[in-house]
Amino acid sequence: MPDEPLKPLPIEIFLREYFEPRLLVRLFGGEAMTPVQLVSEVNRLQPLTRITSITASSADPASVDISVEVKSVSSGEKRYSGARDLRIFRDGQLIAYGLESDDEQLKQEGVAELRFKDVRIPTDRNSDIKFSAYAFNHDGVKGVSSHYPFKPQLSSEKRAPRAYVVSIGVNSHQNQPGISVTLPQMRGRCRVCLLIDYAVSGGMKRSFQLR
Repeated sequence: MPDEPLKPLPIEIFLREYFEPRLLVRLFGGEAMTPVQLVSEVNRLQPLTRITSITASSADPASVDISVEVKSVSSGEKRYSGARDLRIFRDGQLIAYGLESDDEQLKQEGVAELRFKDVRIPTDRNSDIKFSAYAFNHDGVKGVSSHYPFKPQLSSEKRAPRAYVVSIGVNSHQNQPGISVTLPQMRGRCRVCLLIDYAVSGGMKRSFQLR
């Protein structure tokens, strides 16, 4: 950057302005791209996020409580990163979020501590669950991710497997008549069949149908 020519910057600094999904296809299609703001004009200070603890929930052995610390970073020139839009992931899947707006504790002390209770986890696997978290600064620049491996306690209780299936059928289709499904007396209405808790136990199958 012109103002910091000798300082290497992490890739997260450039993601907001320069990452575009399906960029090549959109360029070949002649799509007009939105103007890009110069990175030198963006607040490049990254907030710090740290998962401080993950503990088993006292209410449910299949749940955990997650504590996260988010810190606004200062450059010493009365410039602050700020911190918002905290995201927490379990094995890459978004499971919780917070700090959707400026936090009072964060503004006064520069640090905010958040606790997320009763987060569900699998209890039938003998490997670490990978939790991660990050937040964005006031200009939408992503901070560095915090990672926290967690080893769940295996449950001695064996649970019967379940399958949930949603089936949707329509008896007519204006664009593709050949794929129409004839359902008597439906008269064009959608028919939704929901198979709940399909289980085979002693030759019995349980199913429910919603119309």
